[in-house]
Amino acid sequence: MSDPDWERLQKIFNQAVSLPAVERNAFLDQACVNDPGLRLKIDALILADTQNKVATGGSAYLRNIVDADGQLTGSVI
Repeated sequence: MSDPDWERLQKIFNQAVSLPAVERNAFLDQACVNDPGLRLKIDALILADTQNKVATGGSAYLRNIVDADGQLTGSVI
């Protein structure tokens, strides 16, 4: 994943998780309208973030989700 792609993913993800859940789908439909692959990645990250919040009672923030081979791996702080 290139730096501009990573930055776009991170920006959209962080905006999406800051919205109330009922507003997320409409936001993501608009933000990812021409990139269904990006939408799938962000949906997966939001699911993981939600599960983390349930498990820990806290919030996760996206960091270092791409490994050295450019694979989406996920890491939260």
